[in-house]
Amino acid sequence: MSESIPEFFYRISAKALILNEEKKFLLTRKDTDLWELPGAKLWFGDSGPEGIRKALKAEMWIDIISVNPHPSYFLTVKNMNGIWIANIIYKTEIDPKQLNHIPTNKECKEVQFFNKIGAGALYLYPNGKEFLRLFDPEDW
Repeated sequence: MSESIPEFFYRISAKALILNEEKKFLLTRKDTDLWELPGAKLWFGDSGPEGIRKALKAEMWIDIISVNPHPSYFLTVKNMNGIWIANIIYKTEIDPKQLNHIPTNKECKEVQFFNKIGAGALYLYPNGKEFLRLFDPEDW
């Protein structure tokens, strides 16, 4: 564990659960070729929905229609560097037409909708693997 982060602290990110009509969820591929839910670390003072709005605007140039004020999932996992992280996942609605105009950058090289089986075959960050364990399309 890093000397600067006490062992009982988590790095917290807000993630967007964007579903299509088939109850598939949107994942983004980073420049590392790893896939995960869109979103980013929360800045001090930001709410989860506010963090999602900022992250999707900055990384994907997407405007949000709505973000549920209550989280849909909460997970904790060690990231690939061995640091504990927490993800707060909010159901988020976007205009799907915006997905046709996403600029390519290191945070978002590609976007695609997946079901659990398809996503399970991807190279996922540890938080993505944990999300797959929790996600049930029947909840939606």
